[in-house]
Amino acid sequence: MFVLIYDLLLLFVGLLASSFLLWDYLFRKKYRNSLAARLGFGDIPQFSGEKVIWLHACSMGEMKVAKALATQIRKEHPEKKIVVSSITETGQAEAKKIIKEADGFFYLPLDFSCIISRIVKKVHPELLIIAESEFWYNLVRAVKEDGGRVALVNGKISEKSAKRFAKVSFFTKRLFSYFDVLCLQSEDYLPRFLTLPIDPKKIQVTGNLKFDAKIPHLQESEKLQLQKDLGIQKEDVVITIGSSHEGEEDLILSELAKVQKQIPQLKILLVPRHPHRFSKVAEFLAQMNLSFGTFSQKNAEGKRIVLVDAMGVLCKCYELSHIAIVAGSYTESVGGHNILEPLEFGVPVIFGPHMHSQPELTTMVLSKMAGFQSRYSELSDHVLQLLQDKKLYDNMSKSGLVIMQEVKGAAQKTWNIVSFS
Repeated sequence: MFVLIYDLLLLFVGLLASSFLLWDYLFRKKYRNSLAARLGFGDIPQFSGEKVIWLHACSMGEMKVAKALATQIRKEHPEKKIVVSSITETGQAEAKKIIKEADGFFYLPLDFSCIISRIVKKVHPELLIIAESEFWYNLVRAVKEDGGRVALVNGKISEKSAKRFAKVSFFTKRLFSYFDVLCLQSEDYLPRFLTLPIDPKKIQVTGNLKFDAKIPHLQESEKLQLQKDLGIQKEDVVITIGSSHEGEEDLILSELAKVQKQIPQLKILLVPRHPHRFSKVAEFLAQMNLSFGTFSQKNAEGKRIVLVDAMGVLCKCYELSHIAIVAGSYTESVGGHNILEPLEFGVPVIFGPHMHSQPELTTMVLSKMAGFQSRYSELSDHVLQLLQDKKLYDNMSKSGLVIMQEVKGAAQKTWNIVSFS
């Protein structure tokens, strides 16, 4: 009866959202490659008689978690099959690009019991590993009923979500009873999980798996080619605006225009978070009468602003930069992105005031003085400080590299627990 009620509620929510989803499908060209699969009609990898580990990560960002764990699994258990599921199309593309250890990929269908039970029987995993905060009731229930184990890794939960789960404790207790272990990415999230009706013995803090995901560095030939494609000259001072969301580009670019008056050789690489916004950002730049080139058109030479309208290029842009501004932190609805990625290359990072989704990273960067947390009104001043004070710049660069050395090791610790060995 409970499963039926859950399915009906899920159907009701789906019907309410259907008009928005249809708009996205028709006019924003979202879900074109994934809709059939999300409805349960996609190809599902099957390995008869083989031991299968199923990694599930929602989108592009969480795939770094799956990658770190897949590397660890393959190193210790080369005989086991690894399958990776995702929800977003960008997540699927990223998975296929970076998780070479996987034996199969597929989209996770909507969490209706009739669809999920069929998928679980096909995959028949001995272990389902879920990244971060993908709490799908029918999925975890079906895997447990099929004889598999369920683990949460890199677990996190916002204060708002924790309060919502607390209000429906009868559902929350059922949901988390199907998890064998919950590995959290930070002590910051522990109190929130402990307020919920979950056996505290199941909960452990094992560290952030994203830190263990290796970020590849460019070969010299690759670096030269990318600099050419982006129109970067030797004298340019490069700033990358990474993972920007709607409303952020206008304000950040306005602040950087102040910097450009003092440093005319400033070169800005603008990398929107979501590919469906590439054309919209291009329209915005044109409406603002800003001279810009685009990465896809290879027309960036001589342009002070380059719209990087391609996926999988962000970290490469960070590597070519003097400073990285990580967006998603100037809009309260997002709450920040991974501010450690630029530090891998010794690049000081600047981010905004809204970092509630990344409290651990914020504390880490600020305590080690590897970057600035800046309000819009402070952004141009902080950029100028870094570019005009070599000692400050070098100290922040070195601090960032130290942080990246200190945060490794979560993959081994997490796998030791979730493997139940």
